[in-house]
Amino acid sequence: VVQMTSGKNYYIRLAGFDGDAGNYVLNVTQDNCMNPFDSDLNDDCIVDFLDFSIFADGWLKTTP
Repeated sequence: VVQMTSGKNYYIRLAGFDGDAGNYVLNVTQDNCMNPFDSDLNDDCIVDFLDFSIFADGWLKTTP
């Protein structure tokens, strides 16, 4: 899975490894994230460790 940004150009290369050759299938789908979770702090439609690190960074910088 590769996250891509609308409006950018991407170049995709399909090739064999170590001399292998054959037919390839490239599947491209669009996944709209219309209602992201509140915990998706970087707005990439995925809640993962990066979101946690953003949260932790903000929490650690908070002064009592």
